[in-house]
Amino acid sequence: MNKKIAIILFVLCLTGLHAEKLQDIQNSLIFLSPGVSGTHLTMQNIYMATKGPVHLIKPSRCIKKYNPLRVSIDKTVKPYFHTHNPCHLQLINKDSNKLLLVVRNYKNWMIRQNIAERTKRSLPVPNLGSSEECLKILQTRKSALQYFLYLRAYDRWPQNSRLMLHYEDLIESPKECLQKIQSFLGNESCDIAADLKQLDDLKAKSKEFYNTRLSHYGGSRSSGTANYFDAVCTKDLKSLDEQIRRINPRLYDAYISRYREL
Repeated sequence: MNKKIAIILFVLCLTGLHAEKLQDIQNSLIFLSPGVSGTHLTMQNIYMATKGPVHLIKPSRCIKKYNPLRVSIDKTVKPYFHTHNPCHLQLINKDSNKLLLVVRNYKNWMIRQNIAERTKRSLPVPNLGSSEECLKILQTRKSALQYFLYLRAYDRWPQNSRLMLHYEDLIESPKECLQKIQSFLGNESCDIAADLKQLDDLKAKSKEFYNTRLSHYGGSRSSGTANYFDAVCTKDLKSLDEQIRRINPRLYDAYISRYREL
């Protein structure tokens, strides 16, 4: 057996091991999010509801502990699992686990994702003041299709065991979102004001972490909900919305019609 074949077999064995681990997850929360969609902001909310640990499911399906803000973890609490890959959900038991999905305006997400990719590869970022550049990104069908993968994964999960949050609500209505998460997990708080104060402290730490350790994603905008596509005229945005809706009208109308231009 040559070295190359041995390496391939070793990787396949690891993949099988990690797949088996995902199938073994029971009675837990699965947190799914597209990149640059309020992942850390949602993690802070989940932490406030559970005080428990989070384990990341990496692209290779390996699982590792994650605590970038060095918060105090209650080790008696069962961990929840986070992934950016909706395909991982195919390996996880739907009947015994809860699913939390967070999404943001798909137009902002497509541009934000493009900025992150360009920044990561040390390429010039798009000129957000140029309607042509913004519209070119927004017309990338591959990105739109990728966004719908998350909606499909959520839609296939049992209705009474899933919760969808919107990034914009996490920013503008933190109290309501925190209460939704707490209720969803069965951990209602007796002091929501104190929880919100601690959540604000976590947000400040997270923003600093995002702008330093994760600067290759282009920095954080968790302080507001400014749009990346303001340079694009309303007529073009409405046309774009129609194109994206045609990918899957049912999912669009059920979950993201709020982002349609009026």
